[in-house]
Amino acid sequence: MSDFLKNYEIASGDESKYKFLKNKKVFREDGILTASGGYDWFEAPVAMADALLEDMINAINDQAPSPEYKRHWFRNIALGEPIKFSSVDNCTWTEDAPRPNLATKFEGGDFKLSSTSGASIMSVNMMSAFIISLASLAYLA
Repeated sequence: MSDFLKNYEIASGDESKYKFLKNKKVFREDGILTASGGYDWFEAPVAMADALLEDMINAINDQAPSPEYKRHWFRNIALGEPIKFSSVDNCTWTEDAPRPNLATKFEGGDFKLSSTSGASIMSVNMMSAFIISLASLAYLA
């Protein structure tokens, strides 16, 4: 954390001026590295956008997507979270099979829109856009 403060020229007495420092929310994308320093960040999150989104959500709200959720790629350096190193010894998948998706499996029920949802607003907006388009065409004709 001291390197972070130094690199951004934040004096130790100035930490209270920054909300992200007061709330201890300083994240890096080096949560998973190889022993040689390779970033998993440049490979897995591209293919697992849903798992990456869960990490981002959890960085903002540590109770989401669930209170037990553990981030993969983002680590909070303000809390001193360690880097997880990936190696042959702790690798759980083989090269001849797809890498397992790290995203949480959805176990909920059907998703239903309420009558006051954005769906009704969207239909009104689409109708308005259609009417404006017709009026524009009539004006240009």
